[in-house]
Amino acid sequence: FRSPNPILVLQQDLMFNVRIQDAASRLGYTIHTVDSQQDFWQSLAEGQPRLIILDLNVKDVDHAGLVRQLKSDARWQAVPLIAFGPHVEEGLLADVAAAGADKVMPRGQFASQLSHWLQVVAPS
Repeated sequence: FRSPNPILVLQQDLMFNVRIQDAASRLGYTIHTVDSQQDFWQSLAEGQPRLIILDLNVKDVDHAGLVRQLKSDARWQAVPLIAFGPHVEEGLLADVAAAGADKVMPRGQFASQLSHWLQVVAPS
């Protein structure tokens, strides 16, 4: 990571990433965004994030498996994890919640409450 304790974001939507970046920087947080599972694990090997945000639209990722792996590893199980995805993917949202994500919500809810969740889940 380029800065200590960034928010680690796994997602591929550049326009939505700008929205996350803007909200985070207004609150004084640094974002480190990756777009693949391989880059995600490589980033975790480099340091401890203050928060992990998973976009469930990212392709070629076993999202529930990723969450289970994070929450079963002592190095990362205490790191808060928020996941968001399409509201029509109720099964995926439920699977990720059951796997141990701290908060799972539809994308629209996450987008409309982004600043709130950053302040609540990743306080300074």
